[in-house]
Amino acid sequence: IAKYKAGQRAKQARGRESRLQRFKRDELVERPAEQEVMNLLLPKAPRVGDFLLAAEGLSKAFGSRRLFEEVSVTLKPGDRVGIIGPNGAGKTTLVRTMLGELEPDAGELKRSPRLSVGWFRQNQDHLDLSLPVHRYLQNVILSLDGRGTASEQQARNLAGAFLFSGSDQDKVLADLSGGERARAVLAGLVSAAHNLVVLDEPSNHLDIPSAERLEQALVEFGTQSSGALVLISHDRALLEATCDRLVVFDGDGTVTEFPGRYSEWQARQERLDAAAARGGESRPRPADRAATKSPNLPSKRDRRSGDSTSADGLESLPMRELEKRIEATEQRIREIDEELMRPSVHADGRRTRELSASRDLAAAELEPLEFEWSRRADAAEA
Repeated sequence: IAKYKAGQRAKQARGRESRLQRFKRDELVERPAEQEVMNLLLPKAPRVGDFLLAAEGLSKAFGSRRLFEEVSVTLKPGDRVGIIGPNGAGKTTLVRTMLGELEPDAGELKRSPRLSVGWFRQNQDHLDLSLPVHRYLQNVILSLDGRGTASEQQARNLAGAFLFSGSDQDKVLADLSGGERARAVLAGLVSAAHNLVVLDEPSNHLDIPSAERLEQALVEFGTQSSGALVLISHDRALLEATCDRLVVFDGDGTVTEFPGRYSEWQARQERLDAAAARGGESRPRPADRAATKSPNLPSKRDRRSGDSTSADGLESLPMRELEKRIEATEQRIREIDEELMRPSVHADGRRTRELSASRDLAAAELEPLEFEWSRRADAAEA
């Protein structure tokens, strides 16, 4: 912004400055200088036998679209399972099927008669919004001895652990922001003595301190509770900290299980990609696909050294034409971003992947254009 606001791209620089100011105003949260370690005391969940839930050979399709086929998953006490994959791949549908909300097209389900499920959904339509935060928590969590509901003090202690100050604890749920309400629901779930806790994208809409509190709470749930955790998330740090087993959707109907943490799965994917590249093959990476790259584009190292311009044929391009290409490519990226925000697109996994690949390609095309523009601007200033 500082470099270009006085040049030919001043209008674009001013637009980006406005966007930056809005982002700073609406999104950035100042992190406290010190944040005490959360020390939760959780009530014990009902004991179960060898398993909580067992799914064998589950299949589900909507019309001609196959979400998953022949999926088998067993959840036992102490399991910490992350479910990953592209939007629209069927992750939430699998969980809903396993919990009995949807009928599978094929397969069998067995559930422990003592199964107690706490489920964080992305919408919170079931809440009584007239309740203050501490009263809501008091209603949903158990006392530490497991007998009856919690005391008001226990509920207030829990609210404080999840960053609700004294006055905030008396606010009614209707007056909370979406992130604050999600934080209250998450506090209740991890402290309600469920032996299966299912979290569907719990870190969406949470600010940084709240996301850190969630991670701490799930880690403590893992150490104190014998219950199982199922986490649907794109948050790599949260998955890494809390889950030691993954169920991976590739977006094309294939579901695989990986016995390890997210970092181990990612390292495995990189090894497979490297092996495929050595064999002259390209292999898309499910759930965390690598950016699509044009084979004619130089590496970032080459672009930093200034060797990319002649390779891309941009050095001889008139400045006006270069700027037109930059503006057209940025406009294409904006249009793709707007399309990706449509709910109908989120529900179509194949369309989402196509648009994401197109966006990655456009971003790869934009980088050498902006590099050449910057190179010329620097040369002019010199």
